[in-house]
Amino acid sequence: MRVAKYLMWDSLLEIGLNSEIAPGVAESWELSPDGRTWTFNIRHGITFHNGEELAADDVKFSLDRMMAPEAATGDSTLAREQIDNVAVVDADTVAIHTKGVQSGLPYLLSPHQSVIGIVMPKDYLLNEGGPTFEQQRELMERAPIGSGPFRFVSRRAGDAVSFESLDHHWRHTPAIKRVEILRVSEEATQVSMLQSGEVDVITVSPDQAAPLKAAGMEIRTVENSGEIGMFFPGSWREASRTEPAGNPDVRRALSLAINRQEIIDSVLAGYADLKTTPFNTSPATESIDEGYFRDWAAQANAYDPEQARELLTNAGYPNGFELQLFSYARPGVPGLSQIAEIVAAQWAQVGVTANIVPTDYNSYRPHFVNIDPGDTFNAGDANIHGAATRFDVIGAFAAYVREEGGAVQSVKDPELEALVDRAAATLDEGERRNLVQQAYQRFLDTWTVLEIASTDAVFAVNPETVGPWSTIRAYPFLGRTFETIQVPGAPGSS
Repeated sequence: MRVAKYLMWDSLLEIGLNSEIAPGVAESWELSPDGRTWTFNIRHGITFHNGEELAADDVKFSLDRMMAPEAATGDSTLAREQIDNVAVVDADTVAIHTKGVQSGLPYLLSPHQSVIGIVMPKDYLLNEGGPTFEQQRELMERAPIGSGPFRFVSRRAGDAVSFESLDHHWRHTPAIKRVEILRVSEEATQVSMLQSGEVDVITVSPDQAAPLKAAGMEIRTVENSGEIGMFFPGSWREASRTEPAGNPDVRRALSLAINRQEIIDSVLAGYADLKTTPFNTSPATESIDEGYFRDWAAQANAYDPEQARELLTNAGYPNGFELQLFSYARPGVPGLSQIAEIVAAQWAQVGVTANIVPTDYNSYRPHFVNIDPGDTFNAGDANIHGAATRFDVIGAFAAYVREEGGAVQSVKDPELEALVDRAAATLDEGERRNLVQQAYQRFLDTWTVLEIASTDAVFAVNPETVGPWSTIRAYPFLGRTFETIQVPGAPGSS
């Protein structure tokens, strides 16, 4: 449960309401002239839930633990790639020495897609858990302690986790006294529980928003917090290059054949917009020139089936061709299977037959993430995919674009790799934006990802029990939101 960890733990830095880097456990910080040492001044007076004071030793311990060989997560890999070592300067000061210049490090130390900056209690883990990583992990699974505004109460593995609020917290003292997060897979069950008063907040698909609003529930959204796109995975593979969709002009034709507005108005019920930034980014992503990419998208993502047919004819496919379109569900991403069906019907209008292959993401993932060059399973095929957006642009490149350290590895382009490396290493914001623009333009020109829509996170809430709240711009998860929820009718609520 992604949101649960953000209720009970503090991070070294924070993401502000407008998606800016903000103070956290570190109340201030500075970067050395050579760009390789970040010095953080630790906030006084923070205590863990067992009463122990949070200090520089806890920060170092937490970061060292994140970089330990036993920590086998994507975040731990990022930490090991970027951080050389962590030093305690004094009880209130920590220095992070990086491997080269890592201008995006503050985003990794903030609570968004990364847990690298979470600060854990050193003495508690060592004394109550033990010296090994596994002993400490088991303790934190069973009886976790943090320093956030909510303390852990209980959990039912795979089902629910409960928290209670503190009477005071430096960041925000919650008005609500208890939070229970339930895992309920069926949306119909969630809706029923909301209407019966069993729960107070649920996430909903866009088509459920109108009937729930009519039933007296309040609909709240976080705009531009997700996205949906069509991928041609591993198009750099030899087996892909010989297929029709291995041709960039063919992929561009398929993009022109997609009527994105129809999808937004139907399946997404208006809780989406045309994408104006590259995949895995939003207007809230740092170093993104939204004006430049909005102008590009206005032309590139236009609906023009006539030009699509012309491109297909020029590419040698006047009568179209066949490919497979893999479709699967993703948590928090609405309507992927329906969108796949609509896109297949739109492609049919230009002569392309997309045979939809329903699957599940866990089965498909090995053929999508870190693809083996010799894998021919989905060579020349497509898949519909959705994800949350990121605040850090280098992380977005790593997740969906680049080969070096990448996950999806959409392209293999040494010049793009060099541009991203230079962007990560520069401290000049103007130069960084320019390098990011150049790198993304090289990626966009390959047409290996066809952006379909920028989606909103949609929540239905019981207005009798849930007052106003604050959300982070373009961030679809409610972890930090719970501490801001007001109680209807209470003094100070509005």
